[in-house]
Amino acid sequence: IYLLSANDGRKRVVFGSDFSCCRQKEHIEFIKELELTKNIEDNIFCDCDNLVNIIIPTGVTTIGNWAFKGCTKLTNINIPESVIKIGLSAFSDCTSITTVSIPESIEIIEKNAFHYCINLKSIDVNINNKKYKSIDGVLFTKDGKTLITYPASKEESSYIIPIDVEEIEFDAFLDCKNLKSIEIDKNNKKYKSIDGVLFTKDEKTLITYPAGKEEQTYNIPIGVEEIEIDAFSGCTSLTSIN
Repeated sequence: IYLLSANDGRKRVVFGSDFSCCRQKEHIEFIKELELTKNIEDNIFCDCDNLVNIIIPTGVTTIGNWAFKGCTKLTNINIPESVIKIGLSAFSDCTSITTVSIPESIEIIEKNAFHYCINLKSIDVNINNKKYKSIDGVLFTKDGKTLITYPASKEESSYIIPIDVEEIEFDAFLDCKNLKSIEIDKNNKKYKSIDGVLFTKDEKTLITYPAGKEEQTYNIPIGVEEIEIDAFSGCTSLTSIN
């Protein structure tokens, strides 16, 4: 059971996941005086496309799968220190979000949590978080070995992947419209860059062609056996792939 305050000044009691009364609201606040469930359930605010702001109280530990997916006007995410888990695609398609702050308490960020957040410029992580870290606004595991998410609207036109990276999560560079070149240290054991395009070290898999790259034609190198899904997503300048 939730007690919510919406932008029209009215308070509502909501049971389970029945948030139909809130679809057209711009602001939703969980009233802290009530004893709240510790989970924001899966899909609970999915496609609330008028929602601009939501205040999540301390005490919530889990943000469910697709919880805020498609909240295209949501500009502010307040993740309290009590939250431990951010679910699968929890904030995907939140196209108005520009920054995200990950608190110390977060232990799990599921896949695609910030998928298609096309205006996201920076993901910042509390320095005391034990599972994750941010390097120049890019999200990594704490040991720096896995690159999780490069913000889609990060302003730089070139990015150098750190030498110690051993894994790049699927769609980590999805639709990065300003990115023209992905570079990597030649001594990296897992990946390499050819003309700013990201490949596996053996050059058999093309991982990402930067969305901001301006060439109209691209010739896939001889020897490539696999092209990852979404490798050319958002590449609006390309007119021909050979």
